[in-house]
Amino acid sequence: EVTTEEVKAIETDEGVKLVVPTDDGYVSVVVPEIPEDIQQEIIEEQPVEPLEGNNFMTKDEFRNWISQRYEDKLSELEKEEQRLEDEEAAKASHVKKLEDCIEQAADKFGYYGVYEQPPHYQNAVDWVENDCWAESAPEHRMLRH
Repeated sequence: EVTTEEVKAIETDEGVKLVVPTDDGYVSVVVPEIPEDIQQEIIEEQPVEPLEGNNFMTKDEFRNWISQRYEDKLSELEKEEQRLEDEEAAKASHVKKLEDCIEQAADKFGYYGVYEQPPHYQNAVDWVENDCWAESAPEHRMLRH
């Protein structure tokens, strides 16, 4: 049979001692140091819900209890954040590619004195849309004006 009872803890030069009542009076018991890995195991084995009749918990236990409620939501938000970061990186790459295509089109189709004439401008726009930028981002086709 296992029972639990709150006892008084006393700080001494030898460490923490518990004052445990017995049939012969009170006995001081030295509390051994618990290694970190065992402490972590104990924490992990704690039930998700606080024990009935247990009207106190540590701040860490309280934080863990709250965080367990939101584990799924937090995981979902982290995945969404990663998806958005990936999407942003892809769009930044498409923007850079379009800027490069515009620069290349200006070099390829632009001749001094004829830039604004119909065949050169339209040829440059067609080349950007159908050749250069189309290779990198077909879902981001430019609109003609």
